[in-house]
Amino acid sequence: MGKKYYFSKKIHVDMFYSFETFNCKMDNKFRILVPTKFRKDNEELIREGFIVKRSLSFTCLELYPFSEWKHIMEMICKLNPFDKRSTEFKLLYTAGVKSVELDASNRILIPKELVTAGSLSKEVYLIPMGTFYQIWDKDLYEKHLAGNQGVNLNDEFEDVIGQLGEINNTINNK
Repeated sequence: MGKKYYFSKKIHVDMFYSFETFNCKMDNKFRILVPTKFRKDNEELIREGFIVKRSLSFTCLELYPFSEWKHIMEMICKLNPFDKRSTEFKLLYTAGVKSVELDASNRILIPKELVTAGSLSKEVYLIPMGTFYQIWDKDLYEKHLAGNQGVNLNDEFEDVIGQLGEINNTINNK
């Protein structure tokens, strides 16, 4: 399995070993050929399978190792089932979730409804996010990056960068 990081006694994260962005082709049957390096770096995670879902933040998909998805669902299931906002979050977060695995030709079949939701075409990028990969249409991803040219990460994401420091302190104090 991927590397496990423990942020508290109750939460652990299965990390992908591959931290590269991959440019991949998708055929007419919506199968994405998974690059060799990705397969070699993540053999154990590939054996367990993946969950693919639409992103709530962008027009793309998210690909989770099954073990990581299981931990996410354990947390989500603890939300109050009688609270309307919690129930709505569960509904939206899990909408269209599908289990996928590599076939004998090292491809992942993306269900048609998710191809549509992610606006995917023939060329896609697998973008590493640590515990999951985003699957972006090549043109949409490049347009998104171009729209953020010149953004000063320190100014724009100061709060997020601060969280990284807190996480680092939590890990180092264990």
